[in-house]
Amino acid sequence: MGKACASSSGPPWPNEDHARTACEAALALTERLDEVNAECHGIWKQMFDFRIGVNSGDMVVAAYGSRRLGTLSVAGEPVEFARRLCRANLIYGSRILLGTNTFQSAESAIEVRPMELIQRYEDGSREEIYELLALRDVLSLRTSSGAISSGRASSTTGSSSGTMPLGLFHSARSSSGADGPVEFYIRRIEQLRIGTPSLDWTSARL
Repeated sequence: MGKACASSSGPPWPNEDHARTACEAALALTERLDEVNAECHGIWKQMFDFRIGVNSGDMVVAAYGSRRLGTLSVAGEPVEFARRLCRANLIYGSRILLGTNTFQSAESAIEVRPMELIQRYEDGSREEIYELLALRDVLSLRTSSGAISSGRASSTTGSSSGTMPLGLFHSARSSSGADGPVEFYIRRIEQLRIGTPSLDWTSARL
């Protein structure tokens, strides 16, 4: 697993496009790790799993180490939230999750799917998180994205039927093949229909 964070200014050098740059890096890293996985499978018949969380915010940045091996380290709540997003991918079946600040800063350059509103702070306020799919204008199919946008609200209200959103998700699954987030919402709706409480990752130990 891994996490990626973009600060409000992009240290060590100012970068107004820090959020877009972080998203581009996450997508490039995913592509490269998929290539490494293919190589590992070809040689050892083994692959590794990886998930990425990207978040933006004000954080503390400090240099440490020697002149030869020195590097930067970051700390703060935005870093911890990026770590939580990284692990939350395991629940949704996604690869890259973004926080709201990152999405809003990079919205014009990326394609995303809204996942759901989650509780981030102790005051109970809720924040939307997003699955990063690709750079803008790269995707040609958005069926599953539309299914999540149209159906997730109904699937999280506690409705016992969920017939309409369930049909949307099944349609997205048949047209786009394996899709972790779509499968997640299908399971959630089916749980609601039989009266089983849906799992909430905000209360899990992530």
